[in-house]
Amino acid sequence: LVGQTGTAQPILSSNVSYVDFGVVALGTRSQPQTVVVTSAVALPSVTFNSPSITGPNASDFTLVDACAGTEPGSSAVCGVAVIFKPSITGPETASLNVLSSASLTPLSISLTGSGAPASRTVTATPNPLIFSNSNPDWPGYFPFGVVSLTNTGSQTVHLNSFKVTGTNASQVSLPWGNYDYTNYGYLGTSFCGAVISPGESCAVPIIFNLPTGVSSESATLIISDDAVGSPQKISLQAVVYPY
Repeated sequence: LVGQTGTAQPILSSNVSYVDFGVVALGTRSQPQTVVVTSAVALPSVTFNSPSITGPNASDFTLVDACAGTEPGSSAVCGVAVIFKPSITGPETASLNVLSSASLTPLSISLTGSGAPASRTVTATPNPLIFSNSNPDWPGYFPFGVVSLTNTGSQTVHLNSFKVTGTNASQVSLPWGNYDYTNYGYLGTSFCGAVISPGESCAVPIIFNLPTGVSSESATLIISDDAVGSPQKISLQAVVYPY
């Protein structure tokens, strides 16, 4: 490319022509995506100006890391990281513009993404939770079990209450911190509190005591929260198998 002054100018190129952030929940930040811009022609130095974002939805795309200043030698490289945080539902578009001494016009990279309604969802596993004992000499002894709650949505889930119902509810206890978990491999487990952040998990410890002479019992753990499908119901089953 020959500029107006007649001096040769290197051409800018990028590793991608567009960046698609996919579907992101409203109010949630995407992972940063990086565009690498390179000058293709050797010059003693290339000066990168501060990149900019323009277009219909520019305010929902943000620069989080952008090189600026003079890069030495040929094949000067500039990395620009962008995040997407949608404020509306549906498709959004903008353009990332990088201007430098490499060309008379900025290099433009298309930015796209789509906003989706935020959600609160939680998954409880395992369900059912089965307690078993194959030793007839200890019919009332059952190692405790753990139900894991995982926030699979995009918003914080608030836990309101835990209770056990059903025919044998009186045989079930939720020990929380008042039990020695060391011998069962659960030491250091994060037990459920008031909230679960997106992508995080917590544990609900449960003990099911089976009286002597009873071969099976059942109950239901009910967890009340503000997630979709609340309350969450987990089947609890205790069985003595022949020794």
